[in-house]
Amino acid sequence: MLSALAFLLGAFDVVVEPPVGQKSTLDWSKPVSCLTLRPTSQVPSGEYRVQCERASRTCYAAPTRVLVDGVEGEEPLARVAEICPAWLDGILQQEVELHHWRFEEAIAEAPPGWYRDERGRVMQVNFDLGRRVFLGGAWAPYYRPDGTGFVLGRARVEFGGMATLNSDQRNQQHRFHFLEATAWLGQTPLDTRFEASVFRYETSTRRQRAPLWITTFVGEPRRFDLPLNIGWAGEVGRVESLGAKNFVTFVELDATADLWNSADLDSFVRLRLGPALEYDAEARGVYLRPAVALETDLTLDRDGFHHLTASVAGEKLFFEPALEGRGGSPNRLRMKAGYEVILVAINDYPLTLALEARGTWRDDVPALRGWEFSFNAGLRFSLWAPARHLSQQVKARPAFVGPVLPIANPPAPAVEEPAPEPAPEQGGVSDTEKLIHAAKALRGK
Repeated sequence: MLSALAFLLGAFDVVVEPPVGQKSTLDWSKPVSCLTLRPTSQVPSGEYRVQCERASRTCYAAPTRVLVDGVEGEEPLARVAEICPAWLDGILQQEVELHHWRFEEAIAEAPPGWYRDERGRVMQVNFDLGRRVFLGGAWAPYYRPDGTGFVLGRARVEFGGMATLNSDQRNQQHRFHFLEATAWLGQTPLDTRFEASVFRYETSTRRQRAPLWITTFVGEPRRFDLPLNIGWAGEVGRVESLGAKNFVTFVELDATADLWNSADLDSFVRLRLGPALEYDAEARGVYLRPAVALETDLTLDRDGFHHLTASVAGEKLFFEPALEGRGGSPNRLRMKAGYEVILVAINDYPLTLALEARGTWRDDVPALRGWEFSFNAGLRFSLWAPARHLSQQVKARPAFVGPVLPIANPPAPAVEEPAPEPAPEQGGVSDTEKLIHAAKALRGK
């Protein structure tokens, strides 16, 4: 009676024993109770987060405060499940009391994408670089083969934000980019560049059934599915300033086709095509600017530490009149490839090394006509980068490996087949029982 009353009051006089081997970690997806158990030298308050398992008749108990030099301190655990009643489930309580379940030291739960060490401190180990607010700086030299040569004394500063939203069925992803701006600062006006975008939206879809397929009949018939994952993209308020020329894209609307995308839709290779209305400040007119682009965005590992982007885009300004130093309806070709890797996290905000190479050909700016090649190497700090959409709880110390290209359809885990039932022993078995076993064996075949 007294022990039952103690349980109802959130207290119980049991000893929390050391684990057999490494400490277990409470499961984030299962309910947790906050109980007061017998105080120890390590946990003088006796306050624990408790999670019980019927299979092993064991309750795992984690201190509710961070340990300092092996003893609980004043800092409460961060990022634990908010719902933590001060009692056990009624039926579970009776089983614990009746069978005297073992209480074992453990580590508190941590949300998916986070890791908690033996002291109870929590740290983020999984990052989504597609959802963040960032700012950065880089060294940004460039080269022009028109006689300008190498220009080494140039820097780049940038900031912006992006977010993604997956549908409930996980077959569509919406991407939002807002207030993205980049400035290249040099010693002369020709070294200076500025690009900005107020808002950009993209969507990707992953069809479960291919709408088009091709069958070949050379040898055995083979079917090749063409997924045709069609989407769209839009942008408003894009500004580009360079060589004393200014261009403003009021609106752009593109159709997209994902040639490949990963199962979580975070990685893709796509074709983009569509028109835009662009304002040329010097010509003082709005002109049609269609564009076609091949783009890729790849997250190369499970935890989001390695990120690769690349694109090739062609643009043409139709109906724009000829100006001094250039002909009418000028053209642009843009190529770029970037690689970003997380170096460290400061208070769980990732600091990344960002590398980018660009190549541009254009004839719309007379002072910068022809090819230009640039390289950027710098650091980027993300003020917000949550765990990836499909991240899971990390119970063991994470081991980070090099980048691995994500695949569209990961192989299903192997399912162990149940072992065949042992044949019945023949010794001491009657003739009737032998006939019954023989009949069952024939029926099974």
